[in-house]
Amino acid sequence: RVRPLNSKECKEKEVVSVHMPNKSTVMLASHDDKKSFTFDHCFWSATPKDDNFATQQTLMDEIGKVMCSNLLQGYNSYLMSYGQSGSGKSFSIVGGPASTKVKRALSHLDLTGREDLEDVMKDARGLLPRMGESLFSEIREMRNNPEEKNTVMASISYLELYNEQIFDLLSPAEDRVSKKPEIRSDPKIGCWVQGLRDVPVMDWQDVKGWLDYGVRSRAV
Repeated sequence: RVRPLNSKECKEKEVVSVHMPNKSTVMLASHDDKKSFTFDHCFWSATPKDDNFATQQTLMDEIGKVMCSNLLQGYNSYLMSYGQSGSGKSFSIVGGPASTKVKRALSHLDLTGREDLEDVMKDARGLLPRMGESLFSEIREMRNNPEEKNTVMASISYLELYNEQIFDLLSPAEDRVSKKPEIRSDPKIGCWVQGLRDVPVMDWQDVKGWLDYGVRSRAV
């Protein structure tokens, strides 16, 4: 995902050094010898005035909905965000609330001709909360359907890898040092983390509450 220039970069008159000729190619435009990189899918979020501008909802429509569908069909799904500091990982995955802070952070972007995006961009929730709300909406419908034969159970775990150590962010503070989880491997079921707390949840608000609890326990 190509993020927009932030307010500091705009003040310093920086320019976007890449462009996307299509939805699967990113090209470096700042070198004489232009280099291109091909991906399964790319998202252009650099300039809101462009027709192919990707909002948070765009990521949900093109990534989140597919993952939710796979999960409800019983497949394991894995979402990983990788990149350098400040590249927009947390914003894409977690995002932020529709608040004055978000509005101020986006105020330097030129939305001339794209006033239709103003409300969409203020809703800065990332993939995780959007997927969570969608999943529990589907689960609620399944639970309320008398003809549904499957039983749905949901739980949450939250760990942090820091200095090559695993910390269970949902455990009480006094247990995080004395009861450290350990990575185990099994030829049949693969890898898992032994000793990690697994908390049952009934809806997205339960998940959000435990995520907020875990965030306060993180080292970074």
